[in-house]
Amino acid sequence: MKCNRSPSKNIHYILENFSLPLGERAEKLKTVTLNKHSRTIYSFFKYFKTRLLYKASPEEKIKTQYILDLKNQSSRAIDEFKECIIESIENTWMEPQKGVIKAGDICLLRVPSSQAQTKSGLDFLNKEICNEKGYINGSDIIIRHMSRPRKHLTPGPRTPCLDFDTLGISDHMIEATKHCKVFLILDDVVVSGYSLLVCSYYLSKSKYARKTHLLALGRNQSDYD
Repeated sequence: MKCNRSPSKNIHYILENFSLPLGERAEKLKTVTLNKHSRTIYSFFKYFKTRLLYKASPEEKIKTQYILDLKNQSSRAIDEFKECIIESIENTWMEPQKGVIKAGDICLLRVPSSQAQTKSGLDFLNKEICNEKGYINGSDIIIRHMSRPRKHLTPGPRTPCLDFDTLGISDHMIEATKHCKVFLILDDVVVSGYSLLVCSYYLSKSKYARKTHLLALGRNQSDYD
């Protein structure tokens, strides 16, 4: 599955969008100064929930299935998406700064599983990419210190509260990234974008944070309606 393009910059979040009555946590996110990179979420493909698959083209159905397979740590899905991520990093972040940004300057992170101390398909995807290209594997930097309910099983509007309460940064693991110039956080499917933005917030408050870019494999199809 070739990408043949850079990911789309099709989700743009301004921090003022966090205006729900969420109390202290929302105020903390609204008032922190994040660079412009942390406000944009790049994505590759449309992702279709089962009930909306009838709207998908044959190619979109295949890509949706790959994302579902990645959640189950499928080696085939990992191989398919590895090519897209590498192409994106090399064309979007490395080539424009050739000679300035090298493989070892890039740290690849991921949004953790909703279940604490549980490896997801993204962990294995990051490991494969970093082993092949020499990027720094930062999958253990952002941690889920307490499990939270899966969002698609949680009724009501999406909010960043659960992510604020259950995510954090491993100070020990981030020490190895002090020379990195670019942090790229990966998620499988983006709907509200809260998980990526909260990860970006915590990373921005860490000791060695640099430019942070947010990248999702799929964007929920309903966001296009």
